[in-house]
Amino acid sequence: MGRNTRQENQMTLVAVTMVRDEEDIVDWTIQHLLDQGVDHIIVADNMSIDNTGFLLQNLTRTGKVTVIEDPEVGYYQDQKMTALAHMAHSQFAADWILPFDADEYFYWTGGTLAEFFSKATADIITATGWDHIVTDDDDPTETSPFRRITHRRLSPQKMGKVAFRYHPDIHIDFGNHFIFNHPGLHAQALNYRHYQYRSFEQLVTKARNGLAAYQATNLHPTYGAHWRQLGEYDDAMLWATWRKLCEENGLIYDPAP
Repeated sequence: MGRNTRQENQMTLVAVTMVRDEEDIVDWTIQHLLDQGVDHIIVADNMSIDNTGFLLQNLTRTGKVTVIEDPEVGYYQDQKMTALAHMAHSQFAADWILPFDADEYFYWTGGTLAEFFSKATADIITATGWDHIVTDDDDPTETSPFRRITHRRLSPQKMGKVAFRYHPDIHIDFGNHFIFNHPGLHAQALNYRHYQYRSFEQLVTKARNGLAAYQATNLHPTYGAHWRQLGEYDDAMLWATWRKLCEENGLIYDPAP
C-alpha cells in the first residue's frame, strides 16, 4: 500500500516476536513483514547462540527493526509477548499489533498486510494457518524456507493466531492463539504458513531449546508437553521423527504466495 494512504488513515502496524536460534529463517520472515508494509518490528532475542543475533543486528539498519535482549530462560511466552505489545504501543504508537513466530509467514490474499489492517473494521483478527512439511523432494539449494518447503497438510491448524487493535488491558495467551481482556469485535481473516521443522539439525536445536525453556519455568507440565517430550528424545529418536515428517502422506503442493 502507498505511504500516503497509510498516513491518511493514521494506522500504525507493529509486529512483535520472541526468538531463539532461528538463523535459517528469521531474516526471511522479518523481511517479508517489512515488504508487507509493517511499520516496525520488535524482536526479543532469547539468548541465541547461533547466527540469529548477527542477522537481527543487520536488520536494525533498516530503522524499522528493534532488537531487545531477553535473558530469561523460562518460556513465559504470554508475559513476554504481552510486554512487547505494550512496548509497541508506548514506543511506536502502534494501533495494530501483529504477534508472530519466526517460523510463520503471514499474508492476505487481497493485498498486503498493511492494506488489510488499514481497512479492518473488527478489532481482533484470527488468522488461519497451515503446517508446511519437509519432503525429500525439496530443493536443498534453495535458502529460503518459504520457497523450499512447498508442501503442506490438507487441513488447517486447529487454532489460529491473533492480531489485534491495541487496548491497554490486553493479555496475549500462550502460542498467540487468543487475546484476553479485549472488548473489541472479532473476525476471522488473514492466513499464515507455518514452517516449524526445516532441517534435522534445526529440529534437534528446537527440541533441546524447548525442553530447557519449559524446565526453567514453574508452569504445569501440561504446558509445552510436546516440547518436553520431544526434548527428551535421544538423537536416534529425533532422527526417526525427522524421517517420519519427510515421508508424511497426504500433503498437497501449495507454495507460499
